[in-house]
Amino acid sequence: MINTRTRAAALFAGLLTVLAVALSTTSASASTSSYLASNITVTVTGVNVAAKVTIKTKSGSITAKQAGICLMSDELYQESFPLAQNVQISRTGRTITKSANVPVGRYLYYACIQTNTLAWPAVDGPRGWIDVPYPNITPTATVPSTTNSNPIFSGAASPSCSNDFC
Repeated sequence: MINTRTRAAALFAGLLTVLAVALSTTSASASTSSYLASNITVTVTGVNVAAKVTIKTKSGSITAKQAGICLMSDELYQESFPLAQNVQISRTGRTITKSANVPVGRYLYYACIQTNTLAWPAVDGPRGWIDVPYPNITPTATVPSTTNSNPIFSGAASPSCSNDFC
């Protein structure tokens, strides 16, 4: 069971991420972000999510600790999704493609980058919502074999039996 302090910390981190995403929705000319995302594609097949994004720096280049597509549930929980590690990102851009199975739910997706241990700066660019549906489950019935020609109990009362205990 998650203790109250851990849950509060997770909620606080989620709120900070939502705030960062909300602030990064300003127009590119007014943005203070040093990073730009383009060519985002996110596809859902069953519970598998495949994501592709190109991330560029607005000037210079860096080696990011992590970069790719981040997912946040509609309940403000950051969903674990694979990110590229130790990625060189420059003005020409770096395309990152990852996929993973994701729990059923609704998620906000957006480009993200971790520049050092604690820094997750905003990345300008498109974002959107995906729904990961419950998988279609087709029940199958298994009919037991009736090859036994001499059953132990047939369920029928014996003709010579006068009560239900024969």
